[in-house]
Amino acid sequence: MFRHNGRDGLSFLAQQTTKYIPIGDKFEINLGPDPEVIFELIKLKSYRDNIWMQLHGMDVYRRVDDGSVQFDARSSVAGWTDHEVYTQRIRNYTAKAIEVEVRRPFDGDVSFQSQLPGIKLFDFQTPEFKTSVAPGKRVDLLYEVIRQQGRNAKQQRVELIDKPVQRSSH
Repeated sequence: MFRHNGRDGLSFLAQQTTKYIPIGDKFEINLGPDPEVIFELIKLKSYRDNIWMQLHGMDVYRRVDDGSVQFDARSSVAGWTDHEVYTQRIRNYTAKAIEVEVRRPFDGDVSFQSQLPGIKLFDFQTPEFKTSVAPGKRVDLLYEVIRQQGRNAKQQRVELIDKPVQRSSH
């Protein structure tokens, strides 16, 4: 990819190798970071709950955090739920508004909880959301990733949940 340099010539910007692009299809090329746009992923909170124990040698599972289980030395953790609250912070120090598109893939059985406008699935494991950032402004995009682990995991996909994210400590 080249750009006119203003002196009757071209300046090299970037290159990307690809095997095939069908006629009429769109192609995205990464031009690298813009030093006037700051893109930060900040973890605000992380905790576990819904913990299940399995008694060794038995097909018996008991939930730990319901208050009725006594720990047994003959048991091990069999399943749990991880919660992570993030803000995707974008700061625009340019002189014009920018459009930002964020795609984050997640492996496993994941619920992506947020009230971000226009959020959708790009594919079965990648939430996609877009926003505009005015010149000289900052935007915080809040969301929670809820990942089922061990016996709690049922399928390998991301589910979108339109619900406010709780910032309070757990």
